[in-house]
Amino acid sequence: MPFANPSEARLGRVRLVACLLLLASAHGALSSPLSVKPLSRWCGPVLRAGSLRQGSTVTLSGVLTRRFEWGPPGFGENPKVDRKWQAWILDLDYIVPVSLIDAETPSELVSVRRLQSRGPLEMTRAYDGFLDRHVAITGTLWQAGEPSDVTPVTLQMTQIRLIGNAKCDGHELPSNK
Repeated sequence: MPFANPSEARLGRVRLVACLLLLASAHGALSSPLSVKPLSRWCGPVLRAGSLRQGSTVTLSGVLTRRFEWGPPGFGENPKVDRKWQAWILDLDYIVPVSLIDAETPSELVSVRRLQSRGPLEMTRAYDGFLDRHVAITGTLWQAGEPSDVTPVTLQMTQIRLIGNAKCDGHELPSNK
């Protein structure tokens, strides 16, 4: 049924666009505007994230961002006394399959599009030079288990470096010099 006047029609179109954007965002169809290229299929092996030092040692690439999260003492349970801290997030170039390995339960396969980078640099200003830049981070994948873990899979960083583009298995493409 057509709308009675143009303002109703415009309102209807705005609502439709808002619903479509909300739906796309909920299903992960919208990627970060900071991405070097759109997310595509990972062509490397399934990675492992363990809780007992069983995780894969990997190098993953993406754009390093930060997110402000609730911290100690209650991690958001009491906002009047809890402080905020910054979690360093790697928005991956590719959606990566990760097998969550736990000694007590069967493994579960999840698709990871962003993960938290943990390690010696996260509480210093050392990550600041990498903020919003395309990087490769090497480290061990861990299944989240601490209140300060803000993504289901974290990367315990051992090395970080600036890079150009990466192949679908996470390895850096040679630069065109």
